[in-house]
Amino acid sequence: MADRYWVGGGSSANWNATGDTNWGTASNTQDDASVPGASDAVIFDGVGTGDSASTMSADITVASLDFTGYTNTLTQNAAVDLIVAGNCTFVSGMTYTLGSATTSTIKISATGNFDPGGQTFGQWNLSNSGTVTLTGNFTSAAQVYQSLGTADFNGYDVTCNNMRVYGSSSKTLNMGEGTITLTNDGEAWYQDNYVSTVNEETSHVIFSGNGASMGGSMDANIFYDVSITGSGNFVWKSTQLSLHDLTRTGTAVKTDGISIPANTTISGTFTVNGNSGVNRVLVYSNILGIARTITAGTVVVTNADFQDIIGAGGGSWNLSVVTGGSGDCGGNTDITFTTADDWYWNGSGTQNFSDYTYWYTATNGGGSQMASTRPPLPQDTCYFDGNSIDGATTVDQDMPRIPGIDFTGVDAMSFHTNNVDQIIYGSFILGSNVTVTSDYVNDIYFEGRGSFVIDTLGKPTGNSFRIRAVGGTYTLLSDCKCNHIFSPTHGTFDANDFDVLGNRFSFNHTTLRTIYMGSGTWINIVSNFIVNSTNLTLYCETSTLQHDEINEWGGEIDLDGETFYNITLPTSVNATTILGSSTLNVLTIGAPKTVKFTSGTTQTITSLVATGTSENGIIITSTSEALHYLADTTGTNTVSYCTISWSSPVGSGGAGGALWDASDGTNTDGGDNTVYNVVTNEGWRFTSAGVSRRTRMMLGIGL
Repeated sequence: MADRYWVGGGSSANWNATGDTNWGTASNTQDDASVPGASDAVIFDGVGTGDSASTMSADITVASLDFTGYTNTLTQNAAVDLIVAGNCTFVSGMTYTLGSATTSTIKISATGNFDPGGQTFGQWNLSNSGTVTLTGNFTSAAQVYQSLGTADFNGYDVTCNNMRVYGSSSKTLNMGEGTITLTNDGEAWYQDNYVSTVNEETSHVIFSGNGASMGGSMDANIFYDVSITGSGNFVWKSTQLSLHDLTRTGTAVKTDGISIPANTTISGTFTVNGNSGVNRVLVYSNILGIARTITAGTVVVTNADFQDIIGAGGGSWNLSVVTGGSGDCGGNTDITFTTADDWYWNGSGTQNFSDYTYWYTATNGGGSQMASTRPPLPQDTCYFDGNSIDGATTVDQDMPRIPGIDFTGVDAMSFHTNNVDQIIYGSFILGSNVTVTSDYVNDIYFEGRGSFVIDTLGKPTGNSFRIRAVGGTYTLLSDCKCNHIFSPTHGTFDANDFDVLGNRFSFNHTTLRTIYMGSGTWINIVSNFIVNSTNLTLYCETSTLQHDEINEWGGEIDLDGETFYNITLPTSVNATTILGSSTLNVLTIGAPKTVKFTSGTTQTITSLVATGTSENGIIITSTSEALHYLADTTGTNTVSYCTISWSSPVGSGGAGGALWDASDGTNTDGGDNTVYNVVTNEGWRFTSAGVSRRTRMMLGIGL
């Protein structure tokens, strides 16, 4: 190993300049020494000509690096790696300039101490074969990435964009007693289970980014104290959580939260402080309807709501009188919440739903006014009645979580859903004088855990309706026209014989749900209709599913083996593809229309209605050059102006059953259909003029 001193005087300020180099064999000695390599100790002592600027314009690998005494500027260009095999010492008196906060990288590749000297670095790559020990606080504008060896933070603070402990090689991270601040908006910590050992010691990890989350495949906790201070929902990624302190501090937004992925033990203090009564924090299980237990020594809560949480431990879970109130979003156990109340609106003009000054415990401004520290809570019920307004009124629904609302009897007003998704924990009953408006296509979630109703009086809204009533029931009291996605994913939905209209029906879920379709018409305007039968109890009753498919690319229907009653495919130039087997009452096909059945599937029906015209015909075929099957037990299915191919009508069990009659002279055998059998009624019966030459020969009909 040789010593190399930075002495300047080279052909350029670049570290690797040749001709005349910038290196000497001794301090302040310009003897044109060779550019240092992997076995050399590099020294910037700032003596004489050594106090000159230096630029790393290409990757550098050295044995050690010491800037003690240096007061000039070191520039590390973008996409340049600084690799040090041993000790590395930066100092506060120097200026360290990065070409890129993300691609200028420092790497300690073997055992050594690293003193950051108060500088801000790019990516710190811990791919060392030995142990790297911090001897000062470290700050990075980018990532700290460990894939090998041991990293010991040694009680010092670490601030970086994000941490990754990842890779198939053995690695150990000793987090020490300092504070680790992760600033990334999004995934701020990523760890896998490949021979990773993370010793949390008594460290304090702060997630300060907005929408911060964890990624990877951690099986156990890796933290001691944790604070989440950024906005948005913080998402854990761990199957076991055992912490000392856990703190969620809210910001000045209404959508802050913390997702709990597993039963959690907090030996010290569990603190949840929303920013205000309006800007609240939601503490919730990562799986709707699956409760998580939080066992805490001490519980401190303000301005917070809870969902699917079991309170346990020595701390008091009596949250009934906490500042800002405590919201019960359902599924909670052993937590005492703020007492539910009925609240009556009293006020006109353009106002926010969350404004306490307009809510009273009795109609017409009677009773007590709501406390100034809180809005209506999820367990409450809100009323707009005949005494609520006097003149033009718009109520801007500005909260993401609200109680049930009843507008019965209110005078003309506008109810405006703001730029957040809305979760309703009770009934939603519109009045005849209420107009619902929205800034964008946001979602309305119905998440009440009891028996509730939806009564929109048939008024269209620009929102998606999503029924997520775990263990609960929502029943329609009028036609529902949500004009976007209608999605019953949890609990029971009862259409109660009313019509349901949506741009798209989403039945493609695996959560436990029951759907009563009633006798009304379900109109799917735009998109595919896909059913997943897992955990689905479906009562089609006498409903009609109308699949309009106005998109130019057509659409798909997959009933996943479920039984529906009537299905109508209205007039459209677009094709509809039936993906799976199904059981129906009446299948009605408008004209013009192309219907493709998946090859090899069977549609069991009571009646097929397919009547085209000479100008607007119907095409019935398969998705590929193989047969699809149509089954009916009795009667006659007569079609007109249809072109049929790759189709095999059969009776129940493959013999006998209904007659499939295409013999009125308007239909065309498109070929490759099952030959008609006069005994079993299998196959389509075409007239001679409409039968292909091959089929006529096989039937012995005159040519």
